[in-house]
Amino acid sequence: MLKNKFNPLFILLILFLTAACSEVDDTPAQQSSEPDDQEVVPEDSDSQSEKDDDDTDPVVSEEPEVLSDAEIRVVMDKFLKIEEIVKETNGKMTFSDEESTQPEVMAAKLQENLPESIKELASSEMLNKELPKEIQYWYSTSGEDGFFPEVSLDARMEVIENTPQLIKVKTFQLKDFYQWHGNVYITAVYENGQWLISGYEWVDADKEPLDLSKEELLIHEETMNDSEIEFIAEETITSTMDDGTSKTANAIIVKIVKDNTLKGRFTDTGEVINELPDKFKSAE
Repeated sequence: MLKNKFNPLFILLILFLTAACSEVDDTPAQQSSEPDDQEVVPEDSDSQSEKDDDDTDPVVSEEPEVLSDAEIRVVMDKFLKIEEIVKETNGKMTFSDEESTQPEVMAAKLQENLPESIKELASSEMLNKELPKEIQYWYSTSGEDGFFPEVSLDARMEVIENTPQLIKVKTFQLKDFYQWHGNVYITAVYENGQWLISGYEWVDADKEPLDLSKEELLIHEETMNDSEIEFIAEETITSTMDDGTSKTANAIIVKIVKDNTLKGRFTDTGEVINELPDKFKSAE
């Protein structure tokens, strides 16, 4: 009876269905456990660097750039303005009879009364060391020697050194009355975020020739005489100097149109020629 109740075919059918159900249940698990074969593309290192760079705040350098000649000229004009301020302040000063005999006292008093704007022109070293000496010497000579050299930046401004921290230029002074002629080296430093004059050096023309060019002399004489200047000649000339000696050297002769007068200078020292050869007198 038991054998008839459980037909072998019926048992096989049950086993088949059971196995089929088991495969269906296992399939999702098998699929989820299999590794993902999708290719992973690595991020380009340069791209990542660019992103990192973009995320970094830009670094702003406080280091000044090397200046152009035009910018250097603006800085060097501060040399002239320092003298202007010193002389303007001196014009407002009053000194007692006792003070007037003591240049060091006069210098200290003037220094105390200089306006704050002087700090936009001169470096700390210039203000604390060089300028007091200049002012004291100026008072000791009663101003006869002038203050700073009367430089001709329009005629010559040769850049000797130009770095982010220091500028040095070479120019010259030609002064007819005392015949003081020489090279002037002016330096400026970058201090407290601005360019400031730090000092100057004088070298006499007898020790270092000026070697004036025609163009430089024309510009200088035009500025000095506030007149149109005509070029007459450049040649070797012999002339008697102030000390009685004779000098033969290259010279440039020009005409000051305003006064209709001739002037000759030796190009090596800038000295004025006292007596021009007669052949030039007809040009007057």
